[in-house]
Amino acid sequence: MAGPSDRPLLALAFSLAASLGFAGMGVCVRALGPSVGSFEAVFVRGLLGAVTGVAIHLALGRSLRITAPGVMVLRTIAGTLSLCCYYGTIKRGAGALATANLLLKTAPVWVALGASFLLGERASGRTWIALAVGLAGAVIVLVGPTQSADRGVVALGLCSGVCAAGAYLAVRRLAASEDPLTVVTLFSIGVAVFMAPVVLVEALRAPPRVPGARELLLLAGVSACGTVAQVLMTHAYRHSKAAIVAVSGLAEVAFTVVAAIAIFGERPGPWTFVGGGLAVLAGVVATWPQASAASTAEE
Repeated sequence: MAGPSDRPLLALAFSLAASLGFAGMGVCVRALGPSVGSFEAVFVRGLLGAVTGVAIHLALGRSLRITAPGVMVLRTIAGTLSLCCYYGTIKRGAGALATANLLLKTAPVWVALGASFLLGERASGRTWIALAVGLAGAVIVLVGPTQSADRGVVALGLCSGVCAAGAYLAVRRLAASEDPLTVVTLFSIGVAVFMAPVVLVEALRAPPRVPGARELLLLAGVSACGTVAQVLMTHAYRHSKAAIVAVSGLAEVAFTVVAAIAIFGERPGPWTFVGGGLAVLAGVVATWPQASAASTAEE
């Protein structure tokens, strides 16, 4: 596989498409409500993604081997923990879907910090400005919807962001040499393997209710949206720096706020809209100067 390129506009397109997919995943999790537990939802998301990914590999005659299995394990652990925390934040309902997403989207801050130490990427001045803008947007939205939330819910949401940052950094490293579909398939397999004993213990403690048609459809939506979004995100990391892709992914906040209003009738305050707008602006600030540089290089 060819190494990662510096094509930020292409990375932005992939990242925005991935943001739509991740927003759809959050909507499905929110719609499930308490009918399916967080651990069960994460397990099914991994299982369905694994079955689909393996089937595609078999059909195309591709191998599931990669050159950096250790990094893949780290990516799987961090990603699984992030999913558990994120789903748990949504399902505990103290804030609404938009608030849980905002807490998750503190990840770019940790990505920018970690990329310098772990990947040797030096963030530009514009990227740091974008990080400040994105963080300001997160704080603005956080002040309103989560005022009544208990500290445990807030901590859970922030943990999802920290773990997501670890997963993104590992994805950036894997994207340099591995096929995106293979990375996502192995991640799905790992999620299912890690969560299987957890779900089994939960089932022994309290036998779960058999999901109905609606729950099964929503679980399929969680897996489909999450898997497609991760493939797109992995492609994005092949074409630009980790911090830039992570910041541009903040556009997911805007998509999630729109979905929360249109589908669930949530009524975020005006500060939520201000914060969401800043999050989108952060992606533009991070990408624009890099795009100009890339255009000059191509000429």
